[in-house]
Amino acid sequence: MTSNELHRTVFQKGSRTYFTSSLFFPERVRREVSVLYSFVRVADDFVDATPQDRAGFEAFRQRYSASLHGKNTPDPVVDDFVRLMHEKQFEPAWVDAFLSSMEADFSIREYDTVEDVLRYIYGSAEVIGLFMARILDLPRDSHPYAQMLGRAMQYINFIRDIDEDARLGRRYLPFLGIGLDSLDR
Repeated sequence: MTSNELHRTVFQKGSRTYFTSSLFFPERVRREVSVLYSFVRVADDFVDATPQDRAGFEAFRQRYSASLHGKNTPDPVVDDFVRLMHEKQFEPAWVDAFLSSMEADFSIREYDTVEDVLRYIYGSAEVIGLFMARILDLPRDSHPYAQMLGRAMQYINFIRDIDEDARLGRRYLPFLGIGLDSLDR
């Protein structure tokens, strides 16, 4: 299987909705979105595995670091992402924020403040909007809007996956001081 086929397969299996919507992009953009999605999907899969695969995630993160420093790894998901990162001038801090949010899922089970969940969302979703803005060659003044789109989509995912997250022992949405007794009124 070629690396393009690998990225496409990971993307297609990981999200039918995003994959199908990407079919409307020009071929170059589809390829680049597949590379991006493969990277974020593989990282997220280590965290969402049952049981979680911390060792796999750490090895993935080490391959990313090695590739970032010019070493070829045996991992086309990582190496192709780093090439895309250089081509599209992704900020390394965006990738670090993404990996930190994924890593947080190993230890943080509940988010009690809006500030904490927004820090998580920045790394888990807003940076995806930033990556996409660069892939689409959008002007820098679009970046805040790309971030907010990522944030909105993450909130939708939180709501959609509330049962799954509860089964994994996670709660991303803070209670915001609403007493449960007030829900009965």
